[in-house]
Amino acid sequence: MNRKGINYTLVFLLCLPLLFINIKHSHDWGDDFAQYLHQTKNICQGTPQLQSGYIYNPEFILGPPAYPSGFPMLLAPVYSTWGLSFVHFDLYMSLYLLALALLLFAFLNRYFSSLISILAVLLFVYNPWTLNFKMEIMSDLPFAVLLISCFLIYERSEKKGVLYFLSLALLSGILVCVRNAGFAFLVAILMDAGIKTVRKLLPVKQLVLTFLIFVLSFLIYLTINNWLFPTVDKGLFSYHFTYPGAQQKHYVLENIHYNMAVFRAFFEPSNNQWGFVSIICGSLVFTFTVLGFIKRIAERFGFIELTVLLYFSVVAVYPISNAGFRFILPVAPFLLYYAITGLYCIHIPLGPVLKPACLPFLLFALIFFSYSNGLSEAVLNRNKELNGPQEKESVEAFNYIIEHTPDSSRFNFIKPRALSLYTGRRAMSHRPLQNLSEIQNSFTKNQIEYILVNDEISDDSLKYFVKSRSSELDLIWSNPKFKLYKRTFFYIPSTIEGIRKLENDIVNTHDWRELVRKKAMERKMPVDSMIYMDAKYLYDSKKGL
Repeated sequence: MNRKGINYTLVFLLCLPLLFINIKHSHDWGDDFAQYLHQTKNICQGTPQLQSGYIYNPEFILGPPAYPSGFPMLLAPVYSTWGLSFVHFDLYMSLYLLALALLLFAFLNRYFSSLISILAVLLFVYNPWTLNFKMEIMSDLPFAVLLISCFLIYERSEKKGVLYFLSLALLSGILVCVRNAGFAFLVAILMDAGIKTVRKLLPVKQLVLTFLIFVLSFLIYLTINNWLFPTVDKGLFSYHFTYPGAQQKHYVLENIHYNMAVFRAFFEPSNNQWGFVSIICGSLVFTFTVLGFIKRIAERFGFIELTVLLYFSVVAVYPISNAGFRFILPVAPFLLYYAITGLYCIHIPLGPVLKPACLPFLLFALIFFSYSNGLSEAVLNRNKELNGPQEKESVEAFNYIIEHTPDSSRFNFIKPRALSLYTGRRAMSHRPLQNLSEIQNSFTKNQIEYILVNDEISDDSLKYFVKSRSSELDLIWSNPKFKLYKRTFFYIPSTIEGIRKLENDIVNTHDWRELVRKKAMERKMPVDSMIYMDAKYLYDSKKGL
């Protein structure tokens, strides 16, 4: 075995414990995972992607009505074989992290020594945040694997033939299917080829081939995400629902600040008495990353810089600013590259014994020491059940909903997509910290019949709402963590005269009256409320009478 093979084998063996750390039978309340799994279930059962039970609320954007179908498609073999087995899903995500470790080494080893590259890989994969994140059924790890794979292929494609271009087109198409942000990579390769062609560093033929990659990748995306497993009613991208243009400047500034803080926090894990060490590590890594980026920009603006800037441009305009490190994860290899580059810019004499070349190893040792608390917690809590849908109280709540509420019921719950996955009911979440009238209007607008409150995770304003509107709610079931309320009277924003006018708009026939009365009795609610809630339904029904 040559030296290169030995290095890859060493990385594989050092990262093999990832397959045994944080493998759980449970999942937390993340909620995004439920949307992915529901769409995966739909793929396996031949159900449309948009039929997940998630009631999209533009006032509180948890995500699009349906995520891109690429990641659910990748999860489908696991689900079809083992169902909702989180042990198997955790192992599956761990395999992606192992693949990312090997690809990260392949990327870094092009610029730095094997030893430095291996240490950087270990710093990334054994970070406590990374170990916790691989328990999440999220698209970020597969997306990161695909992005770095596409990058490595593109960097070599200038010297290769059509096969490399076809493989790049296929992977790039799947990349955009997994996360629409992958479109930034397609734009990057097109811009890079155009710049190199203008500088006469590439023949025009290469530019044409790159444009064909762009077109073919986009056709693959359309085939999978818009035709085979469609996730949008209108528009090309799943996330077009989530962009409120009027507040875009606000999101840009907030996201820039937030993601810079998150990247620094990634290297500041909690370490009890040694917390100051984590603060030092986070500050140093952030500083070296900025320094390395500046150095690379000053020397030569290359494809890495183009990819990073375009990707962060997409992240900056995304109207969700609380995603943690997950949006940074896909470009973590490039950020580590900048951090090491910046570190090598420092030439500090360390005394007669230690040479400046020892500085990287001292920093690596310091960072690994800061991980000690997080790593020990991962070992000590390896058998601990996560707070989430698999808890005894959660299972009881979902079972009650399945057994005692109609299939057509509509719920409000802080984790609506999890409720929909486990009960088959439609659910939404109101925007946290709304006032009582705003919550009431949101429920009326979305025809919410039941409110599920979790004492640990539900919004405080909702808890106050159920206390202050007790005359309009019936507590029909509870356990130590959950309370399920049924709305007995739906707030009507118009006057009684308005309701009567609505009655008159629908021809007052005997058949229609019986229909109203029957539906009101089924739902145990006043007839006037029934008229308001189902006005459109009744009007459509009347046209058929």
